[in-house]
Amino acid sequence: MTATIPGAEPAAVPARRRGELVRRFARHRLAVGSLLFLLLLVLVALLAPLLAPYDPNAQDLMARLRAPSGAHWLGTDEFGRDVLSRVMYGARVSMVAAAEALIVAAGIGAPFGMVAGFTGRWVDGLLSRFFDGLMSVPALILALTLVAVLGPGLTNAMFAVGVVFAPRYFRVARAVTLELRKETFIEASEALGATGTHTVLRHIVPNIMSPLVIQASVLLGTAVTAEASLSFLGLGVRPPQASWGSMLSGAYSYAADAPHLVYVPGLMITLTVLAFTLAGDGLRGALGQRTTVVAEGV
Repeated sequence: MTATIPGAEPAAVPARRRGELVRRFARHRLAVGSLLFLLLLVLVALLAPLLAPYDPNAQDLMARLRAPSGAHWLGTDEFGRDVLSRVMYGARVSMVAAAEALIVAAGIGAPFGMVAGFTGRWVDGLLSRFFDGLMSVPALILALTLVAVLGPGLTNAMFAVGVVFAPRYFRVARAVTLELRKETFIEASEALGATGTHTVLRHIVPNIMSPLVIQASVLLGTAVTAEASLSFLGLGVRPPQASWGSMLSGAYSYAADAPHLVYVPGLMITLTVLAFTLAGDGLRGALGQRTTVVAEGV
């Protein structure tokens, strides 16, 4: 027999509440536009082999550094490769990289944050000191150190980025868990004999998802920038694979003669990060003020 705990949030959001969240989100026009842009970007990334007009790695030295034209809508790079095709494939790299960093960050930070907030005492102190120490190291230095140990490559680079961002998830998960730990329905669950694992899975995890989703919207944009930075330094994707960061790195020496090589990937990075930020703001507003305070206060 399963007892119902008064005040507890259900694991599944009721349909009425989902409809209300959608209506609140729809009021933020910039957020809706940003979400549509991100969905289009994901679609382009998935269909890049079908949509790209050329092989992104095919070189044509006779057509190098050409300006945008009917044959090459966004021009060609220093090796004569089609910029539009490389931008499309670069979108795939950016989306995959952001997802990898998010999975690593959430997979490390969120569980430990819930354990620290729910258990308390010396466990909380030990984990908090560890993640505070991790967060005190400059993010770029820590990422570069991990990439140097693991070796260059997109997967290793984004694992390093995920480790760098794990303390953010830890602090969010810990703060929300500490707040929920004081609620009456948690005390009632324990009074009825529920184990700590059951209480966490049944009551803490469903209630903690909203701030974690908001944190994800912030992290995804930052991860896109981090991937571009590491690829610009030659520590991300390996040549000749297309990435917005590696495209900027290659265009660095030709900015005066072919400025389109800098503008196109730079604009894509800017728009993608801005879209994640605006979509996150709209989601934060739709979920309510309480979630906003928790998400921004850690």
